[in-house]
Amino acid sequence: KEANEWTPGRLVISIATSLTNDNQIELDFSPTIGHCKNKPRNPSDDNCHWLPAHLNQNTEMFRVKTIHPIFVNTCHRAGFKIHGDWVDDEDCILFRCTRSRYHNEDTNKNYAEGRTRDVKNTSKPPLSRDNKTERPIKEDGEETCKFKFRVYWDEKRKRWFLPHQQRGLLQHCGHSHFQSECLRMKTKFLPEEEHKLAEDCFDTKNSATTTANLLNYRNDIGLEWHQLHYLKTKKKNDMVIRDLDPGNSSSGAQISAADRALAILHNDSRVSYTALTAEAKSGLISIRRRKKGVDNSITVEEVNENLDDGVDSPQSFALRELGMDEDELKSASASSKDGEAPKNLRLKNGQVLLALAWTMDESRRKFDMYPEIIRMPTRISCHCQCYWPRQGVCKCLSSLVRLA
Repeated sequence: KEANEWTPGRLVISIATSLTNDNQIELDFSPTIGHCKNKPRNPSDDNCHWLPAHLNQNTEMFRVKTIHPIFVNTCHRAGFKIHGDWVDDEDCILFRCTRSRYHNEDTNKNYAEGRTRDVKNTSKPPLSRDNKTERPIKEDGEETCKFKFRVYWDEKRKRWFLPHQQRGLLQHCGHSHFQSECLRMKTKFLPEEEHKLAEDCFDTKNSATTTANLLNYRNDIGLEWHQLHYLKTKKKNDMVIRDLDPGNSSSGAQISAADRALAILHNDSRVSYTALTAEAKSGLISIRRRKKGVDNSITVEEVNENLDDGVDSPQSFALRELGMDEDELKSASASSKDGEAPKNLRLKNGQVLLALAWTMDESRRKFDMYPEIIRMPTRISCHCQCYWPRQGVCKCLSSLVRLA
């Protein structure tokens, strides 16, 4: 019990020197919490600490993306996590420990059912999983944490501020104090400069593990691999929406790998590319599927080549491309030959990507210099890896040869 009652150390943020002087200084605002004082009637330099002048908005989007991360990251470094809620009556954001409320399974279930699911097939029920929560469970006799403080908004001056003395409670209870690297941070609270650093790492082909180690070394931000993979995919999806459908602010669930590939090539000024597409229902596309044999075994229709690939088989490739499980694939193969095109190859405009070839400017320059020399992989009948990946020699060159 003694280990679950503790007071955090320094909570340091950057503030303006004064209302009229925007030179930034560091402030430990922990001494301002727990004085049973209300919001100052006339905020001024004598009773308030002002946040920098560029933080001059008070919209829901601005609060979540700009104001919340300032205090969430500060508390994360101090070894605990908080969440903020806007209090309209007091014109403030009330920050509390994430363990300040009891877990309610019924409320969570109703909330989850009302949310729009970010999945490709919304007709499928969600997978069952063990429910996990960071909040205390009342039935288990756990205690809620009382830590809280407020950040106020001055509508007249369009500035955010912290009073020299305010209400709230500084002491934590009901949970242990952790090292910051042991706490998971949500990606939406990642500081803007660290978010830009992660994107630059992705652009320079650094792995998610390397990027995570760099972020952890700089700020003790313990992002996990799947969180960085989400950031990487989200960036590509945003690129597709910006290029093909700027007015669409929906989720990226319907964006395929083919959309992301074309968006990356389109936004790279050093790349020239050619894409071959067709309508899914044009009758020009033949989709090879597995079907059941007479002896109830799984056979491969129209695929007779031995791929010599111990990792990827025609069955696993079909499952991955179609985004289906094995039972669905069997039923789809038996029901109709005019099945759905592979989801990873379907574009947002409804067409299907059949072939894609690209080259870099440097490769084109070398080809113009030495047109009599052409080099390409010779194992074109299998899933070969390109010998010159950076010069833009396309994988699956055999597809282009057969189309030609």
